[in-house]
Amino acid sequence: MTTYDKPQTPKDALILALRLAITAPTEQGYREVAEMLPALAANLTEREIEECTAIAKIQVFDPVD
Repeated sequence: MTTYDKPQTPKDALILALRLAITAPTEQGYREVAEMLPALAANLTEREIEECTAIAKIQVFDPVD
């Protein structure tokens, strides 16, 4: 099972939520996380959101141990 550190910044929280959405085992799990994304991204710039999205994708699809 994967463990996650507690997010320390709004960007960390968004990255974690994006990772959880990407890896959700069910559609319901995805929807539950997806509902939180707008609130987590609300105080971030478009560029920060794009950076968080890119980081989450890298962490999920090309992890470095």
